Amino acid sequence: DSACSRVTVDAVREAEPLLAEYGSKCMILAAPEVPLDARIALLRMGARHGCFRSASFASGEMEKVRRENLLADVDYLAINAHEAALLSGVPAEQTPQETVNAAVKHLAASCPALICSITAGRHGSWTWDGRTTRHIPPVEVRVVSTAGAGDAFMAGMLTGLAAGFTVAEAQELGNLAGSLSVSSPHTIDPGLDRISLRELLDSSGLKVSSALRQALEGAR
Repeated sequence: DSACSRVTVDAVREAEPLLAEYGSKCMILAAPEVPLDARIALLRMGARHGCFRSASFASGEMEKVRRENLLADVDYLAINAHEAALLSGVPAEQTPQETVNAAVKHLAASCPALICSITAGRHGSWTWDGRTTRHIPPVEVRVVSTAGAGDAFMAGMLTGLAAGFTVAEAQELGNLAGSLSVSSPHTIDPGLDRISLRELLDSSGLKVSSALRQALEGAR
């Protein structure tokens, strides 16, 4: 019963002048904490004004997403493996890779321009950029709590895309953020910043893109 759950379509419409002002410079996020009708209104407003539209949907919403083709109003979709199975209509008992393959096949046919990330906990993450599927294993850390890890991954992806990274480069940042998140007892890790991300990168010995390394270079 948070404030997010009380967001209405009318409340969302109050933001339309800002969307109109910033247009393609604007990045909007439609997250499951807000009622679905308000999120749909936000995504459609974003479409009218050329905004970059990112979204995530809960498992119970996937049937409606498929039936009403809600992904037509989304530029970047962030989901987990269970949600991906529901989206593509395959059994949840499949392996994560099989689920990803089915989801990519569904998206390629229905929303070929959509960027998608699929997280699967210890199995890592996958991205689809409309042409290529890429898998990254998680960084090995001491897991304290997995709560909020998917949100941290999505935040890293969005930060990378806003910074002009490619989808593959943004996935690397999302992977670092999600991995760091599970090492914290907090749902929203208060210590997740550029410095802590750089420290995790250094300690892990990961090979990452020059774009990401340069972005974190000042965090010493």
